Amino acid sequence: MLSSRTIVPVLIMLLTSVGNAKSVSKDLDTLGVNRDVVRKARKLKPHNKVRIVQKRAVDRTWRVEGSVGYGYLTGGNPYVDSSQLEGSLEVHVTPRWSVGGRYYSFNNELSKEGQRVFNTQAGVVPDVRDFPKDGYLAALTFYPIYGKVNLFNLNVTQFDVYLQAGYGQINLDRSGSQDLISAGAGVGFWLTNWLSTRFEIRYQTYKDKIANDVDRQLEQTVFTAKIGFLL
Repeated sequence: MLSSRTIVPVLIMLLTSVGNAKSVSKDLDTLGVNRDVVRKARKLKPHNKVRIVQKRAVDRTWRVEGSVGYGYLTGGNPYVDSSQLEGSLEVHVTPRWSVGGRYYSFNNELSKEGQRVFNTQAGVVPDVRDFPKDGYLAALTFYPIYGKVNLFNLNVTQFDVYLQAGYGQINLDRSGSQDLISAGAGVGFWLTNWLSTRFEIRYQTYKDKIANDVDRQLEQTVFTAKIGFLL
């Protein structure tokens, strides 16, 4: 039989082990939480809303942005594939609003459908005479959303999502100058205080002429990538 001298130390060891186990379990449950931080957090009123907005890293107020870009057009004349080179100048009145002008120079070639018609009709070129040559556009741009993004852990870059509306003229080979109406959206990345890039999608419409001088309303989608310089 165990004597009292043996039982007492065993009980003390068991109680100590239980206490240590509870302490370890408690530490594991908290996962190293800073108790002071938790205590302060619990004092916050849960119904209060806190909104933190960082200022724009690149201030564009009354700054001029010049850019060059390349765009690809879809839609419009099914017999022609068109692309464009673009040069633009943008005046940022505030970080949310800018006004500017754009110039376009178009490059045109037969599309797959146009080439098919040419091949099946013994070299007869389809009606592609009224192709675009160049044009210009006045645009108003609104920047409702901005934020910052981490680019490959190299740099934290500011970006703006924008909406745009424009009006101008497009010069066609047969019809001459025609009204050009445009609306679009895009995102601009302000990589540094002087360097920018933009990716944009626009809808544009204008009239051209087909056989017998019949007017036709063309609708196109333009995808554009640009690089710019802030002055």
